[in-house]
Amino acid sequence: MPGKYFFRIMLVICLLVAASLACQLVNNIRQGVEMVSTGQAIATDFGGLATQIIPGGVAETAQAMITQVEESGIVETAQSAITEQAPTLQAFVTEVYTDPEKAPPDIPVMEGEKTAFIGTPTTVSYFINTETAQVVDFYKREMPLQGWTFLEADSTESDLNTELQFQKGGRKAVVLITEVPFVGQTTIVITIEGV
Repeated sequence: MPGKYFFRIMLVICLLVAASLACQLVNNIRQGVEMVSTGQAIATDFGGLATQIIPGGVAETAQAMITQVEESGIVETAQSAITEQAPTLQAFVTEVYTDPEKAPPDIPVMEGEKTAFIGTPTTVSYFINTETAQVVDFYKREMPLQGWTFLEADSTESDLNTELQFQKGGRKAVVLITEVPFVGQTTIVITIEGV
């Protein structure tokens, strides 16, 4: 008998909770419908207000201004300026490369797994999966083979960061080698002055 009484109380509680949720759902639906109606009323009022604020003839005035701009030659002047600058912009875009084969012929690029390679006539940079000490040894060995003189007095070396400076005629190359901790990669940034 006590078990039936408990289940009846639980049934009544569940019915009360369900009824409460249903009332709340109906209330939310009614509020949503009211909000949509209010939004439609505001949009209608705004449309009427816009026609009152914007005087007649504005569209015609705007069209006349567009015609004046077309007839004044401003568009042609802008097109001419763009045409004049296009070769400079095109030259800049073609100077940037992502293929190590396009690096200056006297700037060595290490063999191996490289990422983020990018170059310009004055800069070559990339990441390589090689220990920093091996990269330093590579550039100390390979740059002189390409005709560069190592400027030992101007260079600095440490475990994580190394700056090697080289001279070739009127050109100077600075090779920055930096270890990327915990990744096993090394960054190489070579800047070339006097190009």
